[in-house]
Amino acid sequence: QQIDISDNRFTGSIPPSLSLLPQLAQFNVSRNSLTGSVPDPPPKLKSFDISHNMMTGTLPSKLGKLKMDFVDVSYNQLCGSIPAGLNRFGPSRFGHNKCLCGPPLPACKATSYRGGATIVF
Repeated sequence: QQIDISDNRFTGSIPPSLSLLPQLAQFNVSRNSLTGSVPDPPPKLKSFDISHNMMTGTLPSKLGKLKMDFVDVSYNQLCGSIPAGLNRFGPSRFGHNKCLCGPPLPACKATSYRGGATIVF
């Protein structure tokens, strides 16, 4: 099963209930104006395209544990480490984000602040 609502002017966020769609294999919401964080993926997802939106936050670690055929999260406002299972996709699939890092992009830098907090970017 697939959801493809690409190239529209949709706004809002992707609901967390996305992870509750057990048969969803392809999810494409590219080229909209979606905001908010990236929800956990459904268990059989193979293709995930949220490129050219305004998504924020980090990529869920569960995304790296799936056997993905295609991933594109470029041109958003995402930060943090790219899940290890996604590092086989080229850097163009992750580029033009606020502060995504780790293979295939440059390594993440950890910065410590007063009070002991460490932020990775």
